[in-house]
Amino acid sequence: MADISSSDDLRGINPSLEVISALCEQLDDPQTRFAAVQVVGTNGKTSTTRVIEALLRAEGLRAAMTTSPALVDEYERIQVDGAPLTPQQWERARNTVEIAWRSASKQNPALPQASDFEIVTAMAFSEFAQRDVEAAVVEAGIGGTWDSTCILNPAVVVITSVSLEHTAILGDSIEAIARDKAGAIKLGSTLVLSAGVVDPEARQIIEARAHEVGAVMLTHPLEALPAELPAHIPTYQYPNIEAALTAAEALLGRALSPDTVPTVLETLTFPGRFEVLRRNSSDRPVVIFDGAHNPEAAQLLADTIIRALERGELGENPLIALGVYADKDLEGIIKALDPIAAGYLAVESPNTQRALSTHDLIETLSQVSEKPLLDTWDGVTPLLITGSLSLYGAAQRLSQSVQALKSAT
Repeated sequence: MADISSSDDLRGINPSLEVISALCEQLDDPQTRFAAVQVVGTNGKTSTTRVIEALLRAEGLRAAMTTSPALVDEYERIQVDGAPLTPQQWERARNTVEIAWRSASKQNPALPQASDFEIVTAMAFSEFAQRDVEAAVVEAGIGGTWDSTCILNPAVVVITSVSLEHTAILGDSIEAIARDKAGAIKLGSTLVLSAGVVDPEARQIIEARAHEVGAVMLTHPLEALPAELPAHIPTYQYPNIEAALTAAEALLGRALSPDTVPTVLETLTFPGRFEVLRRNSSDRPVVIFDGAHNPEAAQLLADTIIRALERGELGENPLIALGVYADKDLEGIIKALDPIAAGYLAVESPNTQRALSTHDLIETLSQVSEKPLLDTWDGVTPLLITGSLSLYGAAQRLSQSVQALKSAT
């Protein structure tokens, strides 16, 4: 479908809903045919989306979700009833959107090319409508106001966190980014403002937007979480889980059933988020992956490593295999991770033109950190792979073979 998609892989960056509106109009506005929870924020969006969807499904709803980016393959970006689309379903949905785009562009020859994110958003909404989904949890791409998911009139909007990222697109201050994300809040929505939004000015801006459009706002202290959470859930997920519980109850209009929360949390996993891919004979982690790709996420990751070291769950400080996109705050990420790093391996994020070269990465590491830069991993020292979700495939291969790291460098 290359004829309708732009080559820019920065998804959802055009300050307009023109393309997604034209696509959805041709598809008979599928976004109006299910109740929606829209999840917006700098960090924690995918985790929060997964928890909400699992809770709604456990409550008996025909639920779906769309997330971004993919960790392994594109099919996982759209899921219905807990299962990703099959290749055949994916191709059918793409063909449906391609026909819609051709019709829309015929009516309006000046219509811009669709971005990848706009295409997948339209595919998701069309698939949800065709399969009679009752509730869909939709992760925003970049920002809020002009993100293509904002064609929704969501019943619930969750804002997970606000920090500096995509500054060339969203603005170079916390206030500007908060204002952009707050644009997702619509008349009639319920806003769930996560404890992960810690900046007072950001919270004030978001609260003002909610008041302006007459949205109901829900916030709860972290004490609202169950007294004990399963040991496999890292503490940095707590605000996301709390926001998810609040959002699910807001959509349902009632409290969750008593058995739902413990059952869901016991079985729920967070792929790509402090995920232990390999352990040693003493059951200590040897390979850990976390998709932290900005300073805020890197700091949360470092705090989690420190707690694991203090509890004896990690035998020693990890070697960090770091790969980032060129538009990320690399210096801020390094400064957050450096206190827990035994050293670094510079790796290049695969399959994207946005990846920072290992040459530039090594240069910045040398300037910012005094920790050693290594060429190889010994297979014994704990290894933390981070900086970009695009490294996930290489990390999974590495969990099976020490040599696999070379395929990512």
